[in-house]
Amino acid sequence: MLFALLFITITIDFSCGSTTTTIQSNLSSCLENERQALIDFKENLTDEAHRLRSWVGKDCCTWKGVGCSWRTGHVIKLDLRNPIPFNGSDYQYYDHRNNTLRGEMTPSFVDLKHLSYLDLSGNSLDSVLDFLGSLKSLRYLNLSYLLLSENGFEGPLPSSMGNMTQLTVLDLSYNGFKGEIPNSLRNLRSLRVLDLSGNEFNGEFLSSVVGEFKNLESLVISGPIPAGDYDEIQVLILSNNHFSAGIPMSLCNAEGIRLIDLSKNRLSGKIPRCFGNLSSLDVLDLSSNNLSGQIPSSLGFLQRLGYLHLRNNSFLGEFPLSLQNLTGLVTLDLDENAFTGVIPPWIGDKLPYLSCPGDESADDGDHQVLVNEGDRDDDDAELMLFYAGIGPGFVVGLLGVFFTLYFKRKWRYAYFQLIEDSYDRIFVAKAVKANWLRRKFHPQR
Repeated sequence: MLFALLFITITIDFSCGSTTTTIQSNLSSCLENERQALIDFKENLTDEAHRLRSWVGKDCCTWKGVGCSWRTGHVIKLDLRNPIPFNGSDYQYYDHRNNTLRGEMTPSFVDLKHLSYLDLSGNSLDSVLDFLGSLKSLRYLNLSYLLLSENGFEGPLPSSMGNMTQLTVLDLSYNGFKGEIPNSLRNLRSLRVLDLSGNEFNGEFLSSVVGEFKNLESLVISGPIPAGDYDEIQVLILSNNHFSAGIPMSLCNAEGIRLIDLSKNRLSGKIPRCFGNLSSLDVLDLSSNNLSGQIPSSLGFLQRLGYLHLRNNSFLGEFPLSLQNLTGLVTLDLDENAFTGVIPPWIGDKLPYLSCPGDESADDGDHQVLVNEGDRDDDDAELMLFYAGIGPGFVVGLLGVFFTLYFKRKWRYAYFQLIEDSYDRIFVAKAVKANWLRRKFHPQR
């Protein structure tokens, strides 16, 4: 299908080259007021790494980090995130700083009112929050890790952020925000991913946000674990904070949740028995806390659980026999606890990745890997499905090409004209080559 479409594209360009060029030029050129807004923004920035060196010329849609709508020409995407992530090392911090854009947001930035994607993470931009409320078409906003630069935020969030009602992803992590979260953020009912970690928010907003954002699938925060309605949450990452209370029982209502990561906190108490009701759970990470007691046998009901990490806690007693019912378990990490008794033999028989008390291989990353016949049968079944999908896919693609040629007369004529010309070229080249060979090996003729 791709081969045939390539021929069609070449033919169209060959026979109607000037028309195609004109159409593409009209579609890709951005509007002048939006181009000027980007130029004003660039002129107010310090760009030591020359990341914006492509921002020249009339067509801003070809500039690096800028995306335009092919239909309207409006600027809809601006991706200026720092390309060097900061991982804490001095060397990486130096590179991160050199690639940081520094300066101020300009008033003309509001002319980019069709922006749906904005990523300024890892930069140092003043007044960035003053204009966000005017960008009502935003669906993705990432302002994370601005605290790493000189002008990290310290005050509260502006209430105007509640105007971006179409947002589905909001990442404000690691910026040093303080105070209460404005109630206007309750208007962001379309949010699916919310990351507020690395800040110092307070107030009652976090306690109610889970229940009000019905579409929320991923929540990453710092502070007390909110006790709310987790029915729609699919991913909950609250790791590496300073939570000191117990695990809220309201988490047991998240029947559709697939990942819970509460690792590296100071959680105490026991694992709620009602965790056994989380039938969709794939990953449970409670490592590096102060949890105690026995592992509840109800975890044996989690048939989809593939990763269970309980390392570095104070769990007691023996391994629950019900854990052998976890047929999908891939990794089990129980090291650095106070278990008693012997390690059940079924653990070594079923688990490809195992870390238990006294297992030194876990620290070296050398895990025991077991491959059983069931895995091979699954691979064969997937291979058969793959081959079964190739045939119908090829037929549908070929029919698409044929129907296109059937209904588009000009394309059909151009396509077959190209084939005929190619055939003539090949025939002539073959005849010339044959004649040359005949004269070389039979000069007397």
